[in-house]
Amino acid sequence: MTIVVYKLGGSLLDLPDLPQRLAQIAAQRPTARPLLVVGGGAAADLVRHWDRLHRLGNDAAHWLAIEAMHLNACLLHELLPGSQLVATLPPPCDSPLPAERSEPRAAEFVLLNVPAFLRRSENEGHRLPASWEVTSDSIAAWVTIACEATELVLLKSCPPPPGVGMDKAIQSGWIDRYFAQLHRRLPRISWVNLRDASPQICRWLPAQGE
Repeated sequence: MTIVVYKLGGSLLDLPDLPQRLAQIAAQRPTARPLLVVGGGAAADLVRHWDRLHRLGNDAAHWLAIEAMHLNACLLHELLPGSQLVATLPPPCDSPLPAERSEPRAAEFVLLNVPAFLRRSENEGHRLPASWEVTSDSIAAWVTIACEATELVLLKSCPPPPGVGMDKAIQSGWIDRYFAQLHRRLPRISWVNLRDASPQICRWLPAQGE
């Protein structure tokens, strides 16, 4: 079974039918295991406010924002009964999901404990910059590379800007700045407007080597 990483924007946690929408999206990649990286949303915005108010410094603000991601992952874990919350990346394996299953069960959703994963990565010598230019988008890209996933799917509240490219996406705030340093190492990047009436996975940037 291959892995697809889904980065869920923290602002999407207010969707009352979020579990159903996630299942609908994951069903569009039926042979892949869905690994979810949950953004910080309003909790991370609060950390930004604290940083401006108290001048926390890059390292403190960086890790508090990452802990905000974990808070949201714990909430999603409650919303997806039977899902797994893990601190290590699941390895790809060769056995696919049964062909007759149209949607993954909650137990097949894997949510990443991002603080634990990143601290382990730092202990192994792999460190992301501590900066507000590195948000959950880049962290999800980092995870995609680390677990050799076949695709990164960005679950957003809106589509990318018209005629989107990397520079325009950064300028509009649709993606963070550090993402530009990682995207060429990703096999495939897609996006979803999860607030759409019928959300669909759409291709964004070309696959690696294309």
